[in-house]
Amino acid sequence: MDGSHPLPAAWLGGLVTLIPKTANATTMKKFRPITNLSSAYKLCSAEVNERMTRTFEEYGVWHDSQEGYRRGRSTRRQIYNLIQMFEQGQRERTTVAVVQLDFNTAFTSTNPEAVYKTLDAYGVPEADIALIKRMQTGSWYSVANSFGETAACALAKGFRQGDPPSPSNFCTTTDPLMRMVSASGRGGGWPS
Repeated sequence: MDGSHPLPAAWLGGLVTLIPKTANATTMKKFRPITNLSSAYKLCSAEVNERMTRTFEEYGVWHDSQEGYRRGRSTRRQIYNLIQMFEQGQRERTTVAVVQLDFNTAFTSTNPEAVYKTLDAYGVPEADIALIKRMQTGSWYSVANSFGETAACALAKGFRQGDPPSPSNFCTTTDPLMRMVSASGRGGGWPS
């Protein structure tokens, strides 16, 4: 597939189905949206994501504090690190401050341009960034409910929920923040 070839329109869309969180759900807050994407697209997207993720892990691109969505990582590691910092603070009689960020709607709030610029800054080849852009450009969704299916709506911001690279894109866009926080706290610096 050359750099200018568009993806099939069916690959760019998704059908959002509302799954009740509780029995007798009656309001939108009591439903969880699940996006069903084209199987062919998901296979292609998963392969592109797997290659990028494997390369990022091999070359240590993401900051070590990034735990979410990474193979072989978990919040347990960061909980252990927090306990170690508190214990060190007690021994040294210093104040330890913890900041926790909870990103609401992480994937749809991720700015695609920030992802592309971060990928470029991290040295990802232009052709690979162009492929990732093509996989997002023209994205749409429709919603299925008991009354039928809505018309297709353009995805105006963020990345599709259920798309294999969405977690990696989120990690990529938050990575510079993780690096700044690490550089300013506990004597850490920018990883080489």
